[in-house]
Amino acid sequence: MNNILVKGDISGIQEFIFNIQSDGAAKALKARSFFVEAVTILAEKRIKDDFPNAERIYNGGGNFYIKIDKADWDESKFNEIKASIYKTFLRNNLLMSLSFLDCSNVVSNKYNDCINKINEINSEDKLSWISG
Repeated sequence: MNNILVKGDISGIQEFIFNIQSDGAAKALKARSFFVEAVTILAEKRIKDDFPNAERIYNGGGNFYIKIDKADWDESKFNEIKASIYKTFLRNNLLMSLSFLDCSNVVSNKYNDCINKINEINSEDKLSWISG
């Protein structure tokens, strides 16, 4: 695979969605669930705006994966997007961690191994963000 794999993952979803008072709980649950879905869609759109040939692999449940051709990749542009997204969504007590992996650096170069590796990287990114 000669692609960059990007993962976006929202932390704090359960507390955000379920930390509501009982009055109007059903409406609030729907609204907050919609908000989380909208955040991932908007983050994906932001990435696709700057990387027009990017392709969605998956988007749901508060996370997404996007494939970007290595020839189109610009790490500094990605870091600008990442900073903007962090700044925007941190105000809502949600953390959107964004990570990337150059799949050509994965020894087996298999899709499953790239997914596993990006998940590891994203978990490490979340921990460093939270602790630091």
